[in-house]
Amino acid sequence: NIGPALTQNVSVFTPKVGLQWQATDNAFLYASYTRGFKSGGFSFTARNSYGAVFLPEYISTYEFGAKTDWLDKKLRVNVAVFRNDWTNLQVNSTVLIPNSTTPLTQASNAATARNTGLDAEMIFKPWDGWTFTSDVTWIPDAVYVNYPNGQPNGTMNYLAKQRNDPRINALSGAYDASGKRLMNNPTVSAAVSANKEFDLGNGNSAFIHVAGNYTGDTQFDITNDPIAKRNPFALMDFAAGWSSAGGHYQIELWGRNILDKQYANTVLPGSKIPQIVPSTPRTFGVQLNYTY
Repeated sequence: NIGPALTQNVSVFTPKVGLQWQATDNAFLYASYTRGFKSGGFSFTARNSYGAVFLPEYISTYEFGAKTDWLDKKLRVNVAVFRNDWTNLQVNSTVLIPNSTTPLTQASNAATARNTGLDAEMIFKPWDGWTFTSDVTWIPDAVYVNYPNGQPNGTMNYLAKQRNDPRINALSGAYDASGKRLMNNPTVSAAVSANKEFDLGNGNSAFIHVAGNYTGDTQFDITNDPIAKRNPFALMDFAAGWSSAGGHYQIELWGRNILDKQYANTVLPGSKIPQIVPSTPRTFGVQLNYTY
C-alpha cells in the first residue's frame, strides 16, 4: 500500500552580515550573523503518513571573535564566542519496527533548540621545523528549548515507559525532551598536536607527528538517560614519514588510537537492551605514494 503523495515547497532568505576591524597589526576583531537552512524531507521508514514528514531546519548563528599574533608572529591565538539558535532542528532517532530486529532511522523536528560556547585555537612555531597546535571547544549550554514530541530510540522509549517517566506519552511514544541536552554535543572537546619536520638534505625530508584528542560527556538520546550517555575519553595518534626530492615518492607509518582506548561510537536500540557500536581499536598502517 503506497501512502499519499507528500510534498514540500519552501523558499528562504539566508543572509550573512558582519563587522571586521583590524585593531592593530597583530589583532583582528570581528562579529557576524548568519542565517542557514537545511531542507526538509520524508522518512521512508515511517509506517504511515504520521511522522513521515520532517520540516526544514533553520539556524541563526551569532559569532564574536579575535584573531591575534604574538611573539613576533610565532604564536597565533584565535578565540570565538558563538551561539546557534535552531528552529525545527532535525533530529535523527533510531527505532525498532515491531516484530523486527533491524533498527531504522527516523527524522523528526525539535521546535526550538540552542547551543552556546567558546572556541579557542593556538598555533605555535617556536623554532624552525616545529609546530604545536591546540584547539578547545567548550559548550556549557546545549539544549532542546521546546521539543514536546520527541522520538527516543527504541530502548530508551521502553525504559521511559517502565519507569513511568512523566515526559513519555505511553500511547503515542512521544517524549517531551524540552530542556534536555542536545545529542552529539559534548561539553568539551579538545585536540593538541606536535609536528617536527626534518631536512635530510638533497631535497629529502621527513616528519614526526603526535596528536591527542579529548571528548567530554556526550548524549546519544534525547532522554539523556545514563545508559545512552558516553563518558569522557581521550585518544592518541602518531605518524612518521619520508618524502623524496621533488616529492615523487612518499612513505608514511601511522598509528591510531595507540593507547587502545575502548569507547562507544553510538548507541542503537535493542528490544529492551541497547546495542553499543564499538570504537575502532588500536590500528597501525603503512601508506606508500607515488606522484608523477
